[in-house]
This record gives sequence, C-alpha cells and structure tokens, in this order.
Amino acid sequence: MRVCDEGMGVKALGVVNRGAFSEIAPNAGDHLECDECGACIDICPVGALTSGAYRYQTRPWEMTHVGTICTHCSDGCKTTLGTRNDRIIRGNNRDHSGVNGEFLCVKGRYGFDFYDHAERLQAPLMRVGGKLEEVSWTVALGAVATKFNQTLADGGTFGVIGSNHTTNEENFYLQKFAREVLRTNNIDHHRTGDIVTLLDALSDQGRDRQGAKSGLATIADLYDRKAFLILGADLALEHPLLSFQIRANYRHHQAHIYVATAEPVREDAYSTLSIRASGPAALEQLRDKLKAEPELVILFDDSFKGADITKLVDFGNSLGIPVKYICLVDYSNSRGAVDMGVTPELLPGYKPSGQSGMRVTKWPPPV
Repeated sequence: MRVCDEGMGVKALGVVNRGAFSEIAPNAGDHLECDECGACIDICPVGALTSGAYRYQTRPWEMTHVGTICTHCSDGCKTTLGTRNDRIIRGNNRDHSGVNGEFLCVKGRYGFDFYDHAERLQAPLMRVGGKLEEVSWTVALGAVATKFNQTLADGGTFGVIGSNHTTNEENFYLQKFAREVLRTNNIDHHRTGDIVTLLDALSDQGRDRQGAKSGLATIADLYDRKAFLILGADLALEHPLLSFQIRANYRHHQAHIYVATAEPVREDAYSTLSIRASGPAALEQLRDKLKAEPELVILFDDSFKGADITKLVDFGNSLGIPVKYICLVDYSNSRGAVDMGVTPELLPGYKPSGQSGMRVTKWPPPV
C-alpha cells in the first residue's frame, strides 16, 4: 500500500474494516485506479500478490534470467527478463543494478509481448507478381543493392530516415552508409526534444558541446538536488523513472517542486507551487520563488525548441544560483540518434557536417 501511495503517487490501495478484519482493498471501491505497474507485486513480502501473465506458467528455478535495457521510453531503465524454452515469461528488476534501482513501470515490467507478436515481420517482404511475399535476406539485400547502384548510376539522390529505437552502433553505421556509400546528406529521424540547441546554449567561450554536458542533470541528481522546475511534461506518464526519483527526493529530503504545465499532473500533489501555464510565458511567474532556492534542476519537454531553449538557459543564468537541465526526449534512443549524427547538420559527436541536407519537418513523413 505504501509503495503505491508514496512510491508511485497513485494511492490505488487502502484498508477496509478494522482490527483483525482489516483488508487491503481498492480505494476506488470495486475497482483499481492504478498504473498497473506491479510495484505492489514486487514488494509483497509473502507472495500473496502475483502477476496474472506469469502465474502458473513456470517455476522461478526453471527460468534463465537475462538483464537488458527497457525498449520503451528514454529513461534507460534496466529490466530482467525471465525466459524458458526461448519464450519470455516474466519481467522484473531482479538485481536492482540499473539506473532505476528498485523501480519499474508497467511497460518495463510487462511490455515485452511485442517480441513474438503475430503481426511482427520475421523476414523481408518483396513484391513478387504484384504480391508481397517473404524472401531470404540474401535475396532482399541483393535487390536493394541493385536498385541503389542503378539510382547512383542514373544520378539520382537518396533520403535516409533513421530510427530512435535502434542502437548507437546501428545509427552510426546508418549515417556512415548514407554519407559515404549513398553520397547523400539527406538523413534525419523523428526528433523530439531539442538537445542540440540546449548544448549550444550551455556553451561559452573555451567550452564546446562536449564541455557543455556538465550543465546536464543526471537521474541521480533528481534524488539529491534541492529544487526542481517541471515545464510542460507529465512526468508520471511520459518519464515514470524521473517522476519516481523526484517523489523519493520529496519524501526523504523535502525537495521543493515547481510545476508549470498546461494540464494537471501528478506532481501537483506535492509541489511547492503549481501553475497551469506552458512555454516561456510561465517562467516569469516563478522567478521570485526560484531565486530563493539554493540550486535548481529544470526539466522541460519538446514544447521548448530553438530560441525558446536559449531563453530558458538565459532565465536560469539570471537566477544567480547553480542550475542544471534535462531536455526530455521521448523514445528509447532519441538521444543516441542525435549523438551518432542521424541529422543532416551534424556528424557523430556533434561535429558540424558542413553540408546542407533535407530533414524531416513533419512526422510521420509524407509518403
């Protein structure tokens, strides 16, 4: 009950009846209003609460446990997958060794069923006789190579759309293939938060983008710092680990939380000040309060881009206190796609490409 209330901030469970007749029951009467994160299952000391997806499927000692990084949001939590007979049976946080420690949200614990979904492609498809049919990778890659070579011979150009769900290694070789083999700088991906502008805004004389990273907060900072400003984001839904860390800081260290969002969010319940406003217009309403804090971490979503981020950093500098920033991005490797140069203007490591190139301005891209 406490992990649901204090840890998750949900308060889905309560106590009914009194004395020896007390029972844990939903606070909403006949149903649970919860995140379905499974934290209560994880912490239950007697095993009375179990997962419906895992129950009666196997025994713990019959499984092989493999640690991996969660494939959903950009927080980078570690999850442990229990497998048996090459099937994933259960997900949990078995050894607490990741950045998330004891925490997992509903996606990290249960969002693994996509790996063998009936609609997931298991082989390349080629159009044969007007119909899409499965073919071997050798046949598919041979057909692609032929098309690419013919396009280059005809003086054609390419556009390459990368992914923010693939690994750094894959992103690195994709941009290298685009630039060195296809000879194009038309390469981009679905961008969310504007991390590049933040690094530029944090840079000063004698410090490049790599040095500017000292102005970026870490997940550990969210548990230790004295004050936080959340701009635009619903952390509990979009970045569950970050929300959990800030709640833990509030419980243990009485951190001050300031919230400026367009809609109500879970952080309102324990904020020092919460306002319904979005974008740069919200900053001046909070200036006097923030100046009185000893330090600050600002978390902002993709409603801040370009010049708005520069103004945000200028605002932080004007407070006269140490300020760090977290540019919130959406997907599992949104940051890595930018780091590895899956953009027309930047090479890996944020080095300028020195070339022009087309970029995605709308998502999904037009077909």
